[in-house]
Amino acid sequence: MGNRAAEQYLLRVKRGLVCGRADRDYLFARFRQLADGFQEELPETGYAEFVAAFGRPEDCAAELLSALGESSVESARKKRRTIRRSILAILIVTLVSVSAFWYLKYEQIRVLNENAIIVAEPTVGMTEEEFYYFTSQALNPVNPKGE
Repeated sequence: MGNRAAEQYLLRVKRGLVCGRADRDYLFARFRQLADGFQEELPETGYAEFVAAFGRPEDCAAELLSALGESSVESARKKRRTIRRSILAILIVTLVSVSAFWYLKYEQIRVLNENAIIVAEPTVGMTEEEFYYFTSQALNPVNPKGE
């Protein structure tokens, strides 16, 4: 099948087949043969023609699933639902953990330790040369013993 509309229709039907992998592959292979035969009869078939011939993709998938037992379809839906809920729970736990981590890091930054000095004086303007002089003094302190 080289028809893009046919591939799009088949993909939507396959997405609607909520059952075990083996059952899905079997049902999809049967439907693909049917769709290939339909397309051989009408080579320039568009998406609308597929919908007219087979119905909406969701309805077609439901019709294919009706051949299976209701219990296998329901168990596959339950499994899919459980997987989706688990992924959502993992994302929520991850989001809460990362948020708590960054909040604690923020709180640690705000805590003053014994080496913190709070200066409550008006700011003093200084030139760039004065700034470099004072910072070089602070970074390279002079040894009082002269060594």
